[in-house]
Parts: sequence; C-alpha cells; structure tokens
Amino acid sequence: MSRIPWRDRIARAGRLADSVKGASELLRFYQALLVEQEPWCVPGVLTGALIEERFPCLLHFLERKASAELASRAGEIAAAGPQRWESTVRGYWTGGESPSGNPEDEFFARAFLQPYAEAACAEPVGPVPDTVPLCPCCGRRPVVSVLRQEYEGSRRSLVCSLCHWEWKFRRILCASCREEKFDVLPVYRAEQFPHIGIETCGNCNCYLLCVDMTRDADAVPAVDDISALALHIWARDQGYRRIQPNLLGM
Repeated sequence: MSRIPWRDRIARAGRLADSVKGASELLRFYQALLVEQEPWCVPGVLTGALIEERFPCLLHFLERKASAELASRAGEIAAAGPQRWESTVRGYWTGGESPSGNPEDEFFARAFLQPYAEAACAEPVGPVPDTVPLCPCCGRRPVVSVLRQEYEGSRRSLVCSLCHWEWKFRRILCASCREEKFDVLPVYRAEQFPHIGIETCGNCNCYLLCVDMTRDADAVPAVDDISALALHIWARDQGYRRIQPNLLGM
C-alpha cells in the first residue's frame, strides 16, 4: 500500500504531545527522534562506512535528549567504537540478537535502521495476499493495525515495525497465530482513545492496537500507538503481550 510521509509523523507527534495526558514527555522525545532520523531516509548501501558516519549522530542525540539511563547507555556504546556499532546494527538487520546480549541494544539498532529500511526496502511486486502476517518488504512483524475507509465499510491493514510499510490484512485473523474464530478475537476500547481499539487473541494471548482512521482521519498509526501508553499498560495487566513492541519498547 504505502508509507506515511515523515513530516506527517513529526507533526502528529507534536499535536499529540500537547493533548494526550500522561504521554507528553514520551511524545516530545519521539518527535525529536523523528526529526533526527528524517535526513537518514535516503537510498544507500549498509556499509561499514555508512554506519560509522551516521550511528554516532544517533548516539550523540540520545546523550543529549534521552532519559539518564538511555543516555548513559548511548555513551557506553559510543565509547566502544565502530566495530561495536556495526555488530549492533548488522546483528539486528540480519534478524539476529544483540551481540552484547543486552535487549536494550535493540532500540539503538532499530532507531538507526528505521529510516534506512524505508529507503532501502522496495515495495512488493504484485499483489500481497491478505493473510501475510510479516511485512512483504522487509519480513518484520507488524507494530500496529489500521482501519481505513473502503467503499461502505472499512478495510484492515498492518504497519511494519521496521520499514513502516502498510499492507492489507484480513479483518478477522490474528496476526500472530492466525486464529480466525471471531469469538476468540475480542476488541476492547477505552473512552480516552475513541479511535483506538485493542485487538486481542484468546489463543496466543497477543495483542495489537488498531487505529481507526474512519474515526480520526488525522491519525498516524505508528505515532498514535505510542501515545496510547495507558492502553498498552491495560493490555499487559490483562496478561496480553505485544506481537512486536514499538520502537520505545511498549
């Protein structure tokens, strides 16, 4: 289908930071990170030279703008040098685990690779079946689902957690275990977020937030997902786990 323009994400993060109680600080940080990432969304080859050029920019940004704990970790990685940077980035890009064994390092790899993946991962050739649960561009799991107007109803799609490609996906189907029984796939809502549902699966106990664009046409799914911190907390308190946490670990 498509990817939402970078500038629209930045603007939406700013608007939500002004209006969503309890998530303002998180959204301000995410908005600043989006601004930092945007210039890296250009075609290129993931060479050691590219990583050595761009990765320190991310680390220096985090040392200035992130929480004390994350800033400290960024400083440690910066001091470790280019070999460590490259192993962290390539380890995640190839689908492996962090070479340090620290799951927090996944954040650094994802934050660096998201704009690169958008530029490097071409859109799929030909139609994609609406039962494919992994991104047809980069093979990663979805981070959020979307409902968009289609004819007299709405159509569901998924948004990739890495390259942000959006592709159509069957309405009544779990994006984790492929459960398709309607009564095992309840959707919950909260008054605070009338355009966001919590899609759950009673078979695998996974969940996705679903951003309903028919209720809020200005929504930007990946950004609105971060704004709905209270919904993520509720889902986890009920024993559900995310199919794929978003960039900020929720």
